[in-house]
Amino acid sequence: MKAVMVHAVDRYAGKTLLALGMGKYFQDMGWKIGYIKPVGTLPVWSEEHGLVDQDALFFSQALGLGDPMELMAPYVVTRDRLSLFFKGEEDVPGKALDAFRKISRGKDLVIIGGGGSIYEGAFLGLSGFQVAQDWDVPALLIAVYDESLRSLDLVLDAWYRLGDRLLGVVVNKVPAHGRQVLLEEVVPFMERKGVKTLGIIAQDSKLQALSLEEILGITGGELLTTSPAGEVRVEGFLLGSMGLEAAVPYFRKGRGKALIAPADRADLMLAALECPISAIIVTEGLSPSESVIHRAEEKGVPVVLVDMDTLSAVELLDAKWGIVALSGKGKVARAVELVKASLDWEALLGALGV
Repeated sequence: MKAVMVHAVDRYAGKTLLALGMGKYFQDMGWKIGYIKPVGTLPVWSEEHGLVDQDALFFSQALGLGDPMELMAPYVVTRDRLSLFFKGEEDVPGKALDAFRKISRGKDLVIIGGGGSIYEGAFLGLSGFQVAQDWDVPALLIAVYDESLRSLDLVLDAWYRLGDRLLGVVVNKVPAHGRQVLLEEVVPFMERKGVKTLGIIAQDSKLQALSLEEILGITGGELLTTSPAGEVRVEGFLLGSMGLEAAVPYFRKGRGKALIAPADRADLMLAALECPISAIIVTEGLSPSESVIHRAEEKGVPVVLVDMDTLSAVELLDAKWGIVALSGKGKVARAVELVKASLDWEALLGALGV
């Protein structure tokens, strides 16, 4: 049995993306896969399983795993459970290690999923560094391409702590203009330090896009139009604060984008509807004119009403931008495709000792 811990050096780096792609790749090789997340930081309620971790539930469904949820997420963080831990009444590291041993039986590979970052869970004795050491498992890191080089600092810090247990790093969300510098300068530098780059995943606007359902969920918005026939993906936003004449050129390049504007900017909304935009988000809790709703219905463009001002809506949605929620079959398939095409599988298999 092989095991590998898949961890991010910082939040929203793409650990779920990487772990999912790896799981699918090895399943296609005929391997029996297991998954465990030692610290369940994303508690959700499931009608079938009760209180579970969102990541564990996702992997159970996406990879068709049959292990009990209490083994896949042995410690789901709640206020009551933390109180027991702080009082010394629950052995969280021991429970997690026991679950790992049980879930490993009969598996070819167990993927150990991390939390928000490799540092998370330290007070429980279950940070990525502690798990790697106490469970004697190797780690594969994922980091976001960052021109400020903050991610490079974090990767090297993790390498100093993990030592020989670090298999390598995968760099995610790499823009086209950054690939050459990464390959010609950063990757050789890391190799000289002793850190292997095992994959480079390009920035993917479709994967990072927000669906209509996600926008409704994030904003608590109301859909004012008929549900669109096809899938709606929003890959960016246009702010309705400029004059009509200045806005039109942006609307013409607005394919895949949503216009965010208050109800009194019907002029902007009607102009945008004559261009290839994906959605209109109306702010301040006031419905737009009937002419806007009517034209949007004709064009098949969803109109969402949110009870917040324009700036708050922009800030709220912008905070979620680039955070890949692997919801829906389309995103899952795209994520798997990206990872399969982007990793050096021969080098990874060699690092795993296969």
